Amino acid sequence: MKAKVRQLEESGVIEGYHARLSRHKLCYGVTGFVHLQMSNHMPDVMAAFEREVVALPEVLACHNLSGHYDYLIEAIAPDLESFSQLVRVKIRSLPGVKEISTQIVHWGLEGRWMQWRGSFVLTEASIAWAMDNEEGQKWPPM
Repeated sequence: MKAKVRQLEESGVIEGYHARLSRHKLCYGVTGFVHLQMSNHMPDVMAAFEREVVALPEVLACHNLSGHYDYLIEAIAPDLESFSQLVRVKIRSLPGVKEISTQIVHWGLEGRWMQWRGSFVLTEASIAWAMDNEEGQKWPPM
């Protein structure tokens, strides 16, 4: 098994190992998703937005979308007031932001992957799957 894991590391399938932090113990009690529509899709505006949004410590992930909204941000805050300030002050002032729609998470279920700023954390199931399958097959299995 160690040889297969080493092979996955060397081939780049395993890009690294990460610590999984307790949001509760760090006093981040609120998780929310923020949909953004941009007013300007010029490359320089989009690049400035992306550079600034990932610099916000509350932002866990930012995804570029197709459809009505251009981006989906996953963010955390200690409480609702702090989350509101994050959205109304920090996110609203980012370059090119036109429209915002926010959803607060009541509770969540973890899937096979956990994402933190674009780096995936492998679960035992995904490592077992990777060890038993050929290169080029996609995870998760259908």
